[in-house]
Amino acid sequence: MATTVSRTIRVRRPVAEVFSLWADFESFPLFMNHIKSVRRTGAGLTHWVMKGPAGLETQWDARTTDMTFGRRIAWETQGGFVEHMGEVLFNDIGDETEVTVTMNYVTPLGRLGDAGTKILADPEGRLEQDLENFKRFCERGDMRKTA
Repeated sequence: MATTVSRTIRVRRPVAEVFSLWADFESFPLFMNHIKSVRRTGAGLTHWVMKGPAGLETQWDARTTDMTFGRRIAWETQGGFVEHMGEVLFNDIGDETEVTVTMNYVTPLGRLGDAGTKILADPEGRLEQDLENFKRFCERGDMRKTA
């Protein structure tokens, strides 16, 4: 069973700058509370380590499937406990950039796994907080994460 999570936020920075900051995956731990590390492993490939519920850690590899400068970044996982894919769209609206993140994920154990993920990991709330942190990161260079 697949679940889709999507959120949009406006950032008061030019689209080229916002895109470049998001495309630097290794900086994600600076504004994403649950991401412990991201490391490039090859052309379009990254290895991710995430802090999960109850102190558990999960890892996966991801492949960037599209990187259209100033417009779109898309990815899909390769391995890991939760299979997911998604995209980030960047919309130039003058002196601001609209950032829309959409993620699709498939949890093990079908509906039971999906319910467990929503209860323990709160993907919607997590995405919303990550985007707020990213906005601060872009607009003020504030690299303090919030819980």
